[in-house]
Amino acid sequence: MHYCLVLHVIFCSANNAYIGGNIRYRVEGVNIMKRYEYQTKSIDAKGWNGGKVNLEELDKVLNEMGCQGWRLVEKTASNEGMGNTRYILCVFERELE
Repeated sequence: MHYCLVLHVIFCSANNAYIGGNIRYRVEGVNIMKRYEYQTKSIDAKGWNGGKVNLEELDKVLNEMGCQGWRLVEKTASNEGMGNTRYILCVFERELE
């Protein structure tokens, strides 16, 4: 006959986990939550009233950040005037070790 004790994770922090059923146990040194750092880059749109994005410049920034371990997680265009893009904001993240 096999017995199985089911424990539920009841609380997690960056370096500790508290598990329990009828008895609570603290497990130290368990990194359950991943930690990240973020960086934002701005890519200017060219032209008299904006709206012209230099794709080569954008690719250069994306590739440089990727080579450093950053991952693009969000991008948004900042509109100005008659809806033309003035610049693009790119948000990058990478996991802290």
